[in-house]
Amino acid sequence: MKNIKKKRSIKSIPVLSLNDVKNAVEDINLQILKAEDMETSEYDDSKDFLEREHREYRIEIDWDQFNELQIQTLIAILFHSIGYAVDNLHESDRAREDGADLIAKTTAESIAIAVKIKPDNKDRLQLSDLSKRKEKKKVYVYIKTPTGKFRESMNEYKEIVDFWNEKKLNDFFVNKNLGFTSNIIFDSHEISSTIREAQRILFGIRNKCLKLSKKGTEKLDWQSLMFLWRLKDDAVSLHKSNKNVIALLEKPINIKNRQLNEHFVKIFLEYLDILNSALKSFMHHFKLFYEKNKNLVHNSIIAEIDRSQWQHLLQYQTDNSLASLQKELKEVIKDDKLLKELRNRFPDKEEEKYLRESAKNNDVWLVMESRVRNLMIFGAGIEEIVDDIFKEYAQEYLA
Repeated sequence: MKNIKKKRSIKSIPVLSLNDVKNAVEDINLQILKAEDMETSEYDDSKDFLEREHREYRIEIDWDQFNELQIQTLIAILFHSIGYAVDNLHESDRAREDGADLIAKTTAESIAIAVKIKPDNKDRLQLSDLSKRKEKKKVYVYIKTPTGKFRESMNEYKEIVDFWNEKKLNDFFVNKNLGFTSNIIFDSHEISSTIREAQRILFGIRNKCLKLSKKGTEKLDWQSLMFLWRLKDDAVSLHKSNKNVIALLEKPINIKNRQLNEHFVKIFLEYLDILNSALKSFMHHFKLFYEKNKNLVHNSIIAEIDRSQWQHLLQYQTDNSLASLQKELKEVIKDDKLLKELRNRFPDKEEEKYLRESAKNNDVWLVMESRVRNLMIFGAGIEEIVDDIFKEYAQEYLA
């Protein structure tokens, strides 16, 4: 057979008019303007990244956030966690203070402890009273540099009283109970205030929606659509990242090594920085989206106002107020007392075996696991808020 070549049909080349060229250029310029507008509205997380790269993560409690009573309570909780019975004279019997706020006791020793934020001249009498107490060990805790007059008294009693500045106090906490210390440090991380602000804003809108009914909405413009996708991206980071990490943290670690644990704390602080950046980005874009599309957001909340995501958003709570710390101390003392009574009344070898095995667990690892779990649930609430917006929009315009 002969090869038969088919003739190709020659298509006519369209002739572009001046208007066609003008419209094309205008479309390109419009896209450029939109991109520039988005660029100025985008949350710049590169700054957060650079700060993380150059930050030296330290295992330090921010003592400046606490008043004297809070510090006394934290010290009481710590001493109790390492086997001491603690009497808070400042609370229970001010007449017996004699220079001490706390008395920490075991069968082997007793320690008289005084706490001041910034000792000055008028506190010299308290120091003198502390030095005369019968307890063999006396500790004076201070956070800020004392006045000159008080430093003179410190020099006078340095052989009798052990003086702890904030560094020495911090070292004592880290050395004696890093799990408890890491909890205080994680509570103080910036993400706690970012989450509280997010809760305030989202629940403020929800409360407003309790009095509203659904209203008509318009189609999303290009910028709003980009904001919504960014919200979804950040929400997934807050939810799924923690969901993946919790799968690792659920596997217990029985290694207790100080150097390893301190490394865990530093890594986790950086992890909290990353999550905090994602949440700040989310709230930045949520505010922008909400201002342009209030009715859509309101409608999505009204439709699902009693759903579980609102409980999820409250899962992450940090509270180092005096009332909260005092409650924690009372619960620790109560639980310890109950456990001792049960052991005396009902000796149980299986229970003892369980307690011995539990004691092997790495406290820092358990603290991180609990925190990531709460962050994951909070992130789930954030993602569900975004999904509800998508759902509401799809039902109106894509159904």
